[in-house]
Amino acid sequence: MKRKNRPNILLIISDQQRVDTVGHLNRTPCKTPNLDRLAATGVSFTRCATPCPLCAPARCGIFTGRNPHQVRAKWKDLAAERAKNPGSMYDTEAVPTMTMNGGDPVDPMPFTEPLRSQGYFLDYVGKWHLNDDNLPDNFDRFEANSINSWPKGIETWAFMSDERVVTKTQPRMSIPTPVVEDLPPEETMDAWIADVTIEHMKNRPEDRPFFLTCAYIGPHPPFKVPEPYFSMYDPTAIPVPPNFLPNERERACNPNNYYRQICRDFGTDWEPWKKAYAAYWGFCTHIDHQTGRILKALDEEGLTEDTLVIYCSDHGEMLGAHGLWQKYEPYEENLRVPLIFSAPWLSQNVVSDATVSLLDLMPTLMSQAGTDVPEELEGEDLSSLLVPGGADPFRDRYVYSEHKPLGSFHNTVEWRLVTNNQWKYVWNNGDLDELFDLANDPYETTNLIDKTEAATEQSRLQNALKNHMVSTTDPFGDAYVEQTFQPAG
Repeated sequence: MKRKNRPNILLIISDQQRVDTVGHLNRTPCKTPNLDRLAATGVSFTRCATPCPLCAPARCGIFTGRNPHQVRAKWKDLAAERAKNPGSMYDTEAVPTMTMNGGDPVDPMPFTEPLRSQGYFLDYVGKWHLNDDNLPDNFDRFEANSINSWPKGIETWAFMSDERVVTKTQPRMSIPTPVVEDLPPEETMDAWIADVTIEHMKNRPEDRPFFLTCAYIGPHPPFKVPEPYFSMYDPTAIPVPPNFLPNERERACNPNNYYRQICRDFGTDWEPWKKAYAAYWGFCTHIDHQTGRILKALDEEGLTEDTLVIYCSDHGEMLGAHGLWQKYEPYEENLRVPLIFSAPWLSQNVVSDATVSLLDLMPTLMSQAGTDVPEELEGEDLSSLLVPGGADPFRDRYVYSEHKPLGSFHNTVEWRLVTNNQWKYVWNNGDLDELFDLANDPYETTNLIDKTEAATEQSRLQNALKNHMVSTTDPFGDAYVEQTFQPAG
């Protein structure tokens, strides 16, 4: 089928969903029949990397096609912020006027004006998690959260009052303990987001194509999951992952990480962790059900044939792997996220292991909409991977990810990561670096840094990361070069 010149675009973003929860990949028992339906009518990527395993910077990357350090995501000292507002859960916010490393201001949302010039109606529903000042000129209709609350008087982080699922110490953070959500599935926040997405779809301007984003809160912790999803998966049937809890090398790397401490507090016994896994899978299936409702509405409105549907998540979840909880770290459980493109004119039922990044989403979306892709975007247009007989120009590609600590409480270091999906190198600023042979060690249990047998790959990846940090004016570029390429003393 030939692509429509100006297709509708439906972008669905979950929060903190690992790629191994996607049902058709058969990596876990987690069921996602609606994502499977999307994958059967398009292309599903198995190795998509997030530019940062943290909500706000990752979303900066999704919507700008640039690395988080390029758009100058604003990082606050979380301990100070929460001292002022103990109920707040927000980690970061993006600077309203984004700049290229302190240079001239750049358009923080480079897709909006090109799509508007093509007649698109820009619509957003759900979690935003960026500064509200980004909004007025970027969307024609917007119904989502501000920094601290949702519309209609719904408190964004109401779970903070539930002592069962948060730490007893400051700053208050979710813990792995799963509990049953008191609300029925149709009254949860994610169901409300799906409701509003469907309402917006039905009330669209019918003389214009739409770009509609639906951004869920789940399956982000805490794992307050409604029935029947809470009890859907049997914890006793879940085996211990090969990288559960830290080994000696990991105990020596960032040992005081706040989220490693939460993991230790929860315990080293597999019994409670497998219950957290089961609840997390149930949460993912709940999100999938809400997605199915949206896809059904798309069908009922007669829009499926003319709509490109994209599903992704911002980052993954550690769930006790390497002795870590939640996100922030450079391991595969955090790095790899679902990414599915579905439309009648795309290749059908293709599973791709191409080297791709969430930074590629915006240039691909713009290309599919028939607009020019700005040259300054770091992401790549993946359109050639989406059509029958298309070339794969990315076989020798490297993709990158990064993280900056969230203030003094985090007790960890800045890191930068480069991977070609076969190997991964992580520079931990002032701490132990890491090198993994992903092809032979997918659970990253053996650090090959400075090992003779991995010297060639280590040098190749270290140089690729240096070139990337220099070309993107990474503020930690000098520290990286000094620590990695200049001899000690």
